Amino acid sequence: DAAIRDAVGEFERQRDSYVERIKGARDAEIERRYQEELARLPNPRRRIEQLYQLKVSSLEAEISSLRTQFDRLQINSPAMTAAQRQQLTSRRDELRQKQNQIDRDWEDRKAVARRQFEEAQSTEAGKQKVSQSEQLSKNELSAKLTSIENERVELARTDQIRRIAARLYGVRPETVSDDQAGFVSVLWFGSLAMLAALAGPLTAIVALALQKIGTSDHMPSKLSLLIRRMLLTWRWRRTRNVPTPFEVITEKEIERRVEVPVERVVKEILYIPVLTDDPDAIRKSLTDTLPKDIAELVTVNFGKSRNAGAA
Repeated sequence: DAAIRDAVGEFERQRDSYVERIKGARDAEIERRYQEELARLPNPRRRIEQLYQLKVSSLEAEISSLRTQFDRLQINSPAMTAAQRQQLTSRRDELRQKQNQIDRDWEDRKAVARRQFEEAQSTEAGKQKVSQSEQLSKNELSAKLTSIENERVELARTDQIRRIAARLYGVRPETVSDDQAGFVSVLWFGSLAMLAALAGPLTAIVALALQKIGTSDHMPSKLSLLIRRMLLTWRWRRTRNVPTPFEVITEKEIERRVEVPVERVVKEILYIPVLTDDPDAIRKSLTDTLPKDIAELVTVNFGKSRNAGAA
C-alpha cells in the first residue's frame, strides 16, 4: 500500500506537470508532443499490484497458517513466566525501534529522491522553454532566409550578366556561380571597352578614307568601296522603316465633283526683229537653229521696201 501510494503520488505530480506544460505551450507541435507523452504516461497502481500480488497472497496464506498455529500453541503451551514475558516485551520494543528507524531512513531517501525528481522536472521545463525560444528563433531565421533567397532569385533574374552567363552555361540565372558570373562580366565589359577604344580610331580612318575618295580624281580602291558599302548598309538597317498596319475607320464615303485643271496649249505669235530683209537668209537661219516642227510654223513677214541684200 505504501509503494502504491508513493508511486501514484509521483504519477499524479507528473500528470499535473504535463497539464501545466500543455497550458503554457506556445507551439501546436510542442502541445501535441506533450499530449502524446501524457497519454503514454502509465498508471503504476496496476503494475505494483501485479508485482506484489503473488507475494501478498503467499504472505496472507502464511500469516493465516501462522495464526492458526499460534492459536493452537497458545492453547496447548504452559503459562509464560515473568522473565519470558519481559524478554519478549523488550524484543518487541527493540524491533519496533528498528522498524521506526528504517521507516525514517526510507522517508529521508524518498524526500531526497522526490527533491531530485522535482529538480529534474524544473530542469526539463527550463530546457523546454529554451527549446521553444530556439525553435522560434529558428523559424524567424528560416523566414528571413526564405525572403532573402526570393530577393536574390529576383535580382539574379534581372541581372544582365547572370542572364548572359545562364544562356552561355545552360543553367538558370539564380544558379549561376560567382566564378561563371565573373568570367562573363570580364568578357562582356572587356569587349565593350575594346569597342569603345576602337570606335574613335575606326571613325577617323573611315573619315580620312572618305575624304581621300572625295578629293582624288582617280577611281577609289576596292577596300574603300567595300567600306562605303558596309557603312551604307549599316545606316540603311538603322534607319529603315518598319511598316505597321493599323485600321482606319471611315464613317461615310462621300462622292463629289472635283475640277481638275487641264493643260491647254495656246499658240502665241512672237515677233522677233532681224537686221536683214533677205527672206532666204532668214529661212535658212531658222531652219538651222529651230526644230523642224517649229520651223515649219514660223512665217517670215517683211515690210514694203527692201533695202539690204543677202546677209
